[in-house]
Amino acid sequence: MDKILETLKNRHKQVDNLMALTKEMEKSIVANDMDSLGAILSMRKKSMDNIDGLNLEIRDAIEGLEQEDKDKVRQILDVESESTIFSNPLEANIYETNKATLSLVQKVIALDKEINEKMQGG
Repeated sequence: MDKILETLKNRHKQVDNLMALTKEMEKSIVANDMDSLGAILSMRKKSMDNIDGLNLEIRDAIEGLEQEDKDKVRQILDVESESTIFSNPLEANIYETNKATLSLVQKVIALDKEINEKMQGG
């Protein structure tokens, strides 16, 4: 499970980077700086690809566990579940890291939507 936590932390860093790039993208659009926008879009794509790769690493790490541990990790990663009981601090850390990342993803999505609406004139 240490590998899963490490990968979740790396994914969180990548999502945080994606948020920063999204903010920079918004500034470039407002400034009509198409050169910077092109570079930022390229960096965003790379960041999204890295996140996809980390998601695959997490999935593969879970699949490599014994069935009981697979079930436990899946339960821990279910942030909708209010009744998850953690057996140790590692499990709690996995839950909190995943929850924080998913919250940040929602913020990135909301900002993307806001930028798109601005570009559409809304």
